[in-house]
Amino acid sequence: MRKVTPPGSLELQETPLLGVRHAPHLHAAAAIIKALRKGDLWLVDRVYSGVPASDVGFSQKIRIGPMSGRSNVVSWLEQRGIEPNDDRADRIFEAAKRSDRLLEDPEILALIAEARKPA
Repeated sequence: MRKVTPPGSLELQETPLLGVRHAPHLHAAAAIIKALRKGDLWLVDRVYSGVPASDVGFSQKIRIGPMSGRSNVVSWLEQRGIEPNDDRADRIFEAAKRSDRLLEDPEILALIAEARKPA
């Protein structure tokens, strides 16, 4: 995979089949999260997608990065069956705001594990 980062973008990744993966702005993420909470998977699959992800065997994924809202963090946790308590959500949200890119799932899981360790 070849990474392309145009000026002003958080992440733009070229893939052979789908073309582009991007970090949705707050409004797109909010639309996806709202559709998820309503159980409207048809709409989730079409928010800002030229080709529905399910048409090629994928699904929409909520990503967390410096432009994400706290609702992205809560949704990410809920989708994985992890209780989105304030301490956990705040820790991830603050790490995302300090980052200059989208956080990868293992990084987020490490933040959750660190929060569980006794002081």
